[in-house]
Amino acid sequence: SSGCHYRYTLKRHFALANVGGRTALLSVSVMPAASETGEKGAIADEKNWRYVYDSKVGTNMAMMGGAATKIYGAATVSVYMEDKPGGSSTKLGVFKWTRAGWSGMNVVQQKHITKGIKRYIDGMRKVFEASGRPSPAKIAAEASRLQGLDKAALCRLLEPESQALASSTADILKSSPYKEAVSGGKYAETLTAEQLRSEAIKCWMRRQTLGR
Repeated sequence: SSGCHYRYTLKRHFALANVGGRTALLSVSVMPAASETGEKGAIADEKNWRYVYDSKVGTNMAMMGGAATKIYGAATVSVYMEDKPGGSSTKLGVFKWTRAGWSGMNVVQQKHITKGIKRYIDGMRKVFEASGRPSPAKIAAEASRLQGLDKAALCRLLEPESQALASSTADILKSSPYKEAVSGGKYAETLTAEQLRSEAIKCWMRRQTLGR
């Protein structure tokens, strides 16, 4: 909603239960402390999970370009449950609370949370319903492989993604600071090693599940 990305710690608890013969998985997460100050980010291609992360503090909102925003606190309870005992479909209920803004003010509205949950569910459905979705063991193996690569190797691995961003026609990428970040197909070089590994596993999951 604001054009920001945040780095924060999240504590999460999982519980598996039997409810009237139906298997249910509960996920409870909470932020124990406020996030780091938000930095600028842009959605280049939502369909293909293609985003641009910049290191400059601020937002994409008019008159708020340099605002130092934070997520002050958030908690989520998600309940995944079989539609029937042994059923092949899963129902999901999400309950979320978020407080975020600047100068201590909370500017989060219900529509912001709802939009975020819908984006999350849409992406998760695509992964779980994909015929080629990787097993947990395969995902762990890929994450381990990426952990062993240095920054130069990760940049080479993400070269196709950097080129795709450089040739993107998204309006948001035609303005600063995103225009400079993606120009020349050098976007990967602007990221830290940690960010590169996150991008790499995301792109790998996209190829495995969406085939692109």
